[in-house]
Amino acid sequence: GERGVELAAVVLEAGLASCVDIAAKAYPFLPIRLPLLMRDPFHNALRAQRMPPSLPVLQLHGGKDELVPLSDGKALFRALPASRKRM
Repeated sequence: GERGVELAAVVLEAGLASCVDIAAKAYPFLPIRLPLLMRDPFHNALRAQRMPPSLPVLQLHGGKDELVPLSDGKALFRALPASRKRM
């Protein structure tokens, strides 16, 4: 792996596709997308695309999650290149 650790699988719990998108929805009156307000926008869907397709993924997400909507979790799931993935 990238840091010398070989992963057997990944488990995501309430994963979000983009922290910026979540924050922009929660605070529409703030210019959240400006880089100086959010140093790491956590574009997890973009990062997920770089995962090896051979790495199995289990993603858990509650349908009533009030912080990270299920639609955001589904966006992250779609971005995962894993040939073996479950949500």
